[in-house]
Amino acid sequence: MVRLGEIEGAIFDMDGTILDSMAMWENIGSSYVKMKGKIPAPDLDEVIKSMSFEESARYIKKHYQFDEAIDFMMDEVNQMVKENYQGKIKGKPFVKEFLESLRNKGVPMCVATATDESLVRICLKRLELLHYFQEIFTCRKVGAGKEQPDIYEAALQRLGTDKENTFVFEDVLHAVKTAKRAGFPVAALYDESSVRDWEEIKGLADISAVTMGEFIS
Repeated sequence: MVRLGEIEGAIFDMDGTILDSMAMWENIGSSYVKMKGKIPAPDLDEVIKSMSFEESARYIKKHYQFDEAIDFMMDEVNQMVKENYQGKIKGKPFVKEFLESLRNKGVPMCVATATDESLVRICLKRLELLHYFQEIFTCRKVGAGKEQPDIYEAALQRLGTDKENTFVFEDVLHAVKTAKRAGFPVAALYDESSVRDWEEIKGLADISAVTMGEFIS
């Protein structure tokens, strides 16, 4: 097993890994469809769970026959969650301490997230975490969701570190699978939203923990 002590670079997911925010996103698709006056399918949120923000908007537009442009729909969703990022969402336990420990070791870090970059910056700045990261990569920016490795590869290129020692920190199964297939070591963080997948996630990851405090050495 790869040890976290060998880490040279770090790529962090945001929601559910850095932030305790997954509960807000779990039903966002259904909430949006209801807000627009239509009845969502019972499995809508599960269907779009592994999609990028743009992919999920395209799926909803197609299946619910909305006339609005994709960018307009995405802006509407961002407005729905913006208040939470501005003042309600908190960081996961020990996240600041762990990021500080990596910075003290000279480990460069990036964010890789499906969330809109403006919301990422708002929240990370408020929580005094933004300065730890060299760059923020979003699925929208790289043009692919986390079913594809593009976002991790882009972050790796920015970090300039060796892939075999550049850890991807994730909390959801499909992202862990993608990072592993692409050859990255994975550090899995527990989140309540992925409780059903946790045993499988632990089995795939190189290292796992319930909180980031367990990673601090």
